[in-house]
Amino acid sequence: MADVIAGALATCVLLIGLLALTAKVISLLHRLVGQVRGEPAVPPVLRPSRPVPGAIFYRTRNGRADYRFLIRQVPNDGYRVYILDPPDYGTRSIGNLATHQLQDATGHYICWTQRLNSEDQARRVAALWADKTEDYILNGIPF
Repeated sequence: MADVIAGALATCVLLIGLLALTAKVISLLHRLVGQVRGEPAVPPVLRPSRPVPGAIFYRTRNGRADYRFLIRQVPNDGYRVYILDPPDYGTRSIGNLATHQLQDATGHYICWTQRLNSEDQARRVAALWADKTEDYILNGIPF
């Protein structure tokens, strides 16, 4: 009896995974067909997220994605831009090198080679990262 239940649970988990993958593929196909047809950008579907005091929002230049960041000053290290709502990379690599992300105890943050000395610099980096990330997701253009 326990074997039957375990087998049924494994099958359910597999089916849920396949449904999630199917939804991603359909989403990607819709996005690609829209690009081929030259259709205008469709506002993204916003995912419910927890409120974070001080969070900033950025909509990409193409209008297809919204990003939410948290900028924090780190002692002896300038500012960091934390990524609160990571994007769906679809079929693209999600490795830290490809996505220019690092992680600490607070969460994932943008990997930037130079020290960010002001909140204004951090905001500009957040916007640049979001736009470049969107180019990477849609067109495979690494940055």
